[in-house]
Amino acid sequence: MKKEDLFDAVTNLPDKYVKEAKKRKIPRWTAAVAAILTAVILLGIFFGPGVDLGRGGVQVLAAAEYPQMTAYPNEQKYIKWNGEFDDEAFQPVYDRWREDLNALRPEEDFADGLETYFPTAARALLSGSQGNRVCSPLNVYMALAMLAEITDGDTRQEILAVLGSDDLEDLRTQAKAVWRSVYRQDGAVNSVLANSLWLDQGESFRQETVDRLAENDYASVYRGEMGSEELDKALRDWLDEQTGGLLKNAAKSARFSPDTVLALASTVYFQSKWTEEFSKSNTREGTFHGLSGDTSADFLRSDGADTYYWGDGFAAYGKRLESGGTMWFFLPDEGVTPEDLLAGEDVFTLASDSSQWENQTRLIVHVSIPKFDIFQQQTLTDALETMGISKVFDLGQADFSPISDNDLYLSQTDHAARLAIDEEGVTAAAYTLMDAAGAARPPEEEVDFRLDRPFLTMVTSQDGLLLFAGIVCDIE
Repeated sequence: MKKEDLFDAVTNLPDKYVKEAKKRKIPRWTAAVAAILTAVILLGIFFGPGVDLGRGGVQVLAAAEYPQMTAYPNEQKYIKWNGEFDDEAFQPVYDRWREDLNALRPEEDFADGLETYFPTAARALLSGSQGNRVCSPLNVYMALAMLAEITDGDTRQEILAVLGSDDLEDLRTQAKAVWRSVYRQDGAVNSVLANSLWLDQGESFRQETVDRLAENDYASVYRGEMGSEELDKALRDWLDEQTGGLLKNAAKSARFSPDTVLALASTVYFQSKWTEEFSKSNTREGTFHGLSGDTSADFLRSDGADTYYWGDGFAAYGKRLESGGTMWFFLPDEGVTPEDLLAGEDVFTLASDSSQWENQTRLIVHVSIPKFDIFQQQTLTDALETMGISKVFDLGQADFSPISDNDLYLSQTDHAARLAIDEEGVTAAAYTLMDAAGAARPPEEEVDFRLDRPFLTMVTSQDGLLLFAGIVCDIE
């Protein structure tokens, strides 16, 4: 997949997913908060064309099977004609949904060892450029977990060290637990980490490695002629399926280069609404003081009792999501930049477990957050090398023996992310912050939060895993 194709696949979203959602009769709030975030890692050297395999030139070697979930019961369907709620009919369906959700939950300590990875990844992925930036450390984690599975020796050890795992078996167990902790497809929330492995038909592979990818990483595996329309269509169909049909138009330009031998693709599909939506009648136009100058923006507003957090150089506010996660807003003090906050540990500590944060208080919070829609596409090579992964890029040192006897190396690494918010919820997951008094304790009764200058934002899962991180410098 060429970089410009990946760019198109993620950026051609504006109103298309809303129209698609209407055709598919997806609830309005779902369309408003549909989110797609993708990372694609391509490896390869060119081998000549091979024989045709499978119907249409594409062979499915493994198809991921996701856990089945009972749909979350729509409360509106349980309101009787007289306006009373039919709890007797609702409760059994709700109990089945809750049982399915609990069955997916991993052990409480499943994320042990990841405390270093997420801050390190966020800093590396958000550095090296100016302006608006966004990334998904979790998305990159899943791609690297697959990469570790198909590498060996020192190449694998570098990846394991970055991911905080002692050995491959520990990583397999943890990656599967991470996947299950984030997964949810119940009609109310969609949160899916999808993985796939794409092999050129001229490339030999080891079945045991393919099987492990399918089992531990929920990866689908395909083989065909790289650069052929058949394999490109299979890729587009996979992207379409893994993103709920909301990327049907955008994915039309996705394709593989004929030079690609082996490719890993990983997507995050996330949609959730706020637990308490912003009222559209409260949205007001205001001024955002960005790096490129002052611009007009629509500010989401709310007033009410909530928790306000503060730390050294910042104020923070967390907006709860129906997914169980939180969208965090970190507003730097005057003279402090979002990059300064990113370099420290406090924002990560607070976002991962706010219950342990000392500087917090309950009071009336007047929230004012600008609507935004930001995108970033980047090559991951520099970020991965900064994190400590380098041998995989060197043909003389890269070891891909678990998947192939041929000499392979990581030749292309692309990561694309998009993030937006509105009154109903988050698109591709979003983060926003508000104004406050920095490290000083706030007033006793109420405080104003006006997020009207560059800020740092994060989205965490219900377990405190960092799904997305971004810096908003300008409202376009």
